[in-house]
Amino acid sequence: MILADAGYSKPPGVAAVHQQGARLCVRFNPGTLSLWDKGGRPLALLKLLRTIRRPGQSAEWPAWVHFGDERIGGRLCTIRKSQEAIARAHRNIELKVNRGKGTMSPKRKEYARYVMVFTTLPVKAASAKQVLEGYRLRWQIELTFKRLKSIVQLGHVPKLDDQSSRAWLLGKLLVALLTQKLIQVGRATSPWGYVYFQESPATQQLA
Repeated sequence: MILADAGYSKPPGVAAVHQQGARLCVRFNPGTLSLWDKGGRPLALLKLLRTIRRPGQSAEWPAWVHFGDERIGGRLCTIRKSQEAIARAHRNIELKVNRGKGTMSPKRKEYARYVMVFTTLPVKAASAKQVLEGYRLRWQIELTFKRLKSIVQLGHVPKLDDQSSRAWLLGKLLVALLTQKLIQVGRATSPWGYVYFQESPATQQLA
């Protein structure tokens, strides 16, 4: 099963995973991935979304992706965000619009109220809630990569040949893993600054 972000929410991406016999969970982007209903009509997305009125309420609907002659079946799993999360999403849209990325349309604001994941996993394999909970794990992976690129500068490889580049990356990964281990130990251990233990009678006699 492949977990992918909205950048891969396109018919060719869905088809590529399907053709390899794998399942897919991808953050749905309405602007790049058209969904169709059982009768081959465009999915009435806004009408369906407006049936989810409470924060935390989830739903799922059967949906199909068309790519060439292929018709790939799946589900659109959706959950409504909290009011705080919706407000943050709207602020993010405003910041992007101010930077020249798109416009603040009513439809865009409406879509921002929900988290939508398209999946080709069958219902018997995972419920809508399990799909949405599982997709949250992808964000933890994303945060790890962000830390590797920002703190460890993993994306900066000042080498030209394969062997040197591989050695540079492995060295950086080793530093990153050691740092992560030290952080975990620091969180689990009280910072006394010395090792505390009870001397045994034998140790006292030797002293």
